[in-house]
Amino acid sequence: METANLIPRSSLRLVKILGAIFNFVWYANFILIPFVIAVVGYKVVTDGKIDSTIAVQIANTVDSSPVATIIDNAKTASATINIGVLKIELKPTIKHLSLLIVQFVLIESILILFLYNMRKILNSFKAQRPFSRENTKRLRWIGLSVILYVPVHLINYLFDVWILHDSIAAPNQIYWVQKEIDPNMLILGIIIYVISSIFDYGMVVEQENKEFV
Repeated sequence: METANLIPRSSLRLVKILGAIFNFVWYANFILIPFVIAVVGYKVVTDGKIDSTIAVQIANTVDSSPVATIIDNAKTASATINIGVLKIELKPTIKHLSLLIVQFVLIESILILFLYNMRKILNSFKAQRPFSRENTKRLRWIGLSVILYVPVHLINYLFDVWILHDSIAAPNQIYWVQKEIDPNMLILGIIIYVISSIFDYGMVVEQENKEFV
């Protein structure tokens, strides 16, 4: 007996497009990994330096420019430049290199975990098998990878703070590392975890329907 199509053709087109995008990112990532390692390694060996870019907040006293007003209620206005980017050339030490390697491994691990499970789920959609225990586990792994983004980003933030204090005299008088930690990623990861439970329920319903038929 032929299995009924659980996913309509119109949605399958979108699934195929998403599958192609995730496949491209998956393979491109593995091509870029050795390229990035080679470029950074070459710069360390030849120049003895590592380029570091840090997003910072700048004290409001650094620059403030007047802005023309267009309504009577706004008599005066000014624009304050308080966000910038610091580009620092570091002379790498064992500590610097170790932390960079840890950062790189953590970010790549999360990315690979996310991409691998997304590709598997999209392939199961194309095969008209969306509800399965494997997909439930894959969704949970995806939720975990999204949740792990938050502590990894916190580690990156602390690393930038350490580089800033290690490289610039009295940085807190002018610069602060910009906090870019987004709690929405944590919420999104939890939502994906909940969706995995819905998938689990859908799988049970599908199995019961098959047994009934």
